Amino acid sequence: MHRPTLLFLVLLAFLTFSAVAQEKPEAFRPFAEPEFQRHFQTLQQSEDGPGRLHRARELFFRRGLSSAQVRRLAQSIPNEDQRVEFVVSAYHCTVDPENYYEVYDAFQTFSKVFRMHDRLAAQRRSPTGPVAAPGPQPLTRAEFEEIKTTLKSEPFENNRLTLLKVVARKAQDRITSAQLADLLGVFTFENNRLTAAQQALSWVQDPENLYLLYAKFNFANYKDQLTQAITSRNVPAKNRPE
Repeated sequence: MHRPTLLFLVLLAFLTFSAVAQEKPEAFRPFAEPEFQRHFQTLQQSEDGPGRLHRARELFFRRGLSSAQVRRLAQSIPNEDQRVEFVVSAYHCTVDPENYYEVYDAFQTFSKVFRMHDRLAAQRRSPTGPVAAPGPQPLTRAEFEEIKTTLKSEPFENNRLTLLKVVARKAQDRITSAQLADLLGVFTFENNRLTAAQQALSWVQDPENLYLLYAKFNFANYKDQLTQAITSRNVPAKNRPE
């Protein structure tokens, strides 16, 4: 960027961010640089596009970020429109909003800089407070295939069932009914499929689609037990029989 234009943008940013900074209810505890660097390297290795945007957002919902850290994360997002989305949503979780003008360096075009500035200015005129953390993001295709390959690599089905418990850490609240149905296919015997389904029913994001699991069973008794498990899962805890 040309120096006069850059100086103008910095001054404009300082006035905007100084005003908005007073609206922050409290400071966030920032990432220490070594911890941030580990997360940043993981982000750079992830898929491009919306997936990378989601991962970047997960960082500031977990902990506060400095303006410099926001700039580095934004620069790792290839699409400049997605950079704008990230930078705008990250502002309320920034520990040093008075330095947010540093984020301007993440953009290559003036149009994106002005778009970011206008949206932040609109927040100042009609503040909405800190953004709410999004729900868990669905497993990406790469993450799901990694889980499926890991299970298939275990030759004994009983061990696969044990391994499935470990998978819960990544799949909890992130797997879809269709993905779970696909995952049941790694089990040869229907009794093991039923056990796996019962174990993972609480993980799915879309319980309304659990009917997709029935296609993985041929015997009526297993389908009946699956029905009982799904019914129990969908009953609120306070209404379940003791």
